[in-house]
Amino acid sequence: MGERSRFIKKKSAFSVQETMDKLETTLSDRSIAVFAKIDHLKNALDVGMRMNEAQVIYFGNPAIGTILMQENVFLALELPLRIAVVEDDVSDVWVVYNKMSELRARYALQDSDIFTKVDNLLDAVTDLATK
Repeated sequence: MGERSRFIKKKSAFSVQETMDKLETTLSDRSIAVFAKIDHLKNALDVGMRMNEAQVIYFGNPAIGTILMQENVFLALELPLRIAVVEDDVSDVWVVYNKMSELRARYALQDSDIFTKVDNLLDAVTDLATK
């Protein structure tokens, strides 16, 4: 994923599960609601298939998400926010999430300090979970 990617991608020093645990703890410490976690590997194994480890955590703040969806309700497709933690073919673990500027552009939302604040939050949370 190059510079022009619509995603932020950070390498984690930890396993997928450890990274997910750190993400959940960091979000909880900041009073950010975790709505769901999905374990794609577990789901694949449940149907007799195999894949690299991949988990996704869904989280957010309804007060902020609602403000954004009031401007463009189709943003509901992207909310709550999510972070994927995946293992690649060489066993490196990566944290991947959407750039807020990409969401703002895709949904033609007004420029707002909300995007900067959420970008800063995502950067801080993922740094704490990966280092």
